[in-house]
Amino acid sequence: MTPEKPQPWELDPKTVCYYSHTLRDFVDEYGDKTALAMHRKASKLIELGLVNYKANGVFQVSPIPGYNTRTYQLQPTGMPGAVSDKFSCNCQGYVTKSKKGARPGCSHTLALSYYFKTRTRSATA
Repeated sequence: MTPEKPQPWELDPKTVCYYSHTLRDFVDEYGDKTALAMHRKASKLIELGLVNYKANGVFQVSPIPGYNTRTYQLQPTGMPGAVSDKFSCNCQGYVTKSKKGARPGCSHTLALSYYFKTRTRSATA
């Protein structure tokens, strides 16, 4: 028997993946194994509170202690000053996928998606 999907009021860093179209998109684009690794890292970033808003639409993702040392910036794509739900990241994985013409994505952009969903839900609860 498979576990039941959590109810919307249970949305938190551990259950946000059930409500994320982004994770399903990543599975379609990168396959189960890669998407699962991205999900695990993104969930850890949220759990540890490492995604933070800086200014001017820019978010910062701090490193996971003992795992990595770089801090990454996520910036909205599109016209400056325009509202956007798409963000680019300055991490190596995102930049490499962009250069190869693949759909760019990384654990940092997935974490930002989770961040938005958990923040929105907690603000309305």
